[in-house]
Amino acid sequence: KANIAIGYANLGILYKAKGNIEKALEFDNKSLDIYKQLNDKAGMATIYNNLGSVYFSMSNYTKAIELFYISLKIAQEIENKYNIELLYQDISLCYEKMENYNNAFEYQKLFKQMHDSIFNLEVTKQISEIEIKYQAEKIEQENILLNTNIKLKEKKIQNRKYVIGALLAGIIISIIFVVLIFYLFRLRTKLNKQSLIL
Repeated sequence: KANIAIGYANLGILYKAKGNIEKALEFDNKSLDIYKQLNDKAGMATIYNNLGSVYFSMSNYTKAIELFYISLKIAQEIENKYNIELLYQDISLCYEKMENYNNAFEYQKLFKQMHDSIFNLEVTKQISEIEIKYQAEKIEQENILLNTNIKLKEKKIQNRKYVIGALLAGIIISIIFVVLIFYLFRLRTKLNKQSLIL
């Protein structure tokens, strides 16, 4: 049903853009009925705003303000700051068209405050995202460095094992060589003694 409501709302916008106000109101009201059945407050706020825009385009500013206020109340309930910002501006424009400049000015101030608030939230969010990204990259670089250091240490340990193994092999070969020379020397000495005895 929500998709049907969205379709009706889009048709309402399309008919309003073409200047067919009757059809725009018909489809916006069909959409609003579905959103009410679904208790979809965001959808209702959007459609009340659309209806207000239709009446604004007909220069029926009193009806437009009435619908904008309904939309504003719902937007405030669901804390939709973007809609609240736009509705403050729409209400300000209605009051301006009605030459009620005090209210127009008040709602323009509210619009500006909300706009600045949203802007500050977005800037804060972007700064937080950049900081999180920076910290993540920093941690990643530290991990890469740590992994590199671990690999270097493992390689040094492996190289030491090779050196120690080579030294041990060299010592064993030297000992065998010395034992062999000593054995050959004794054997020669023994042979020389035997040849002297004969």
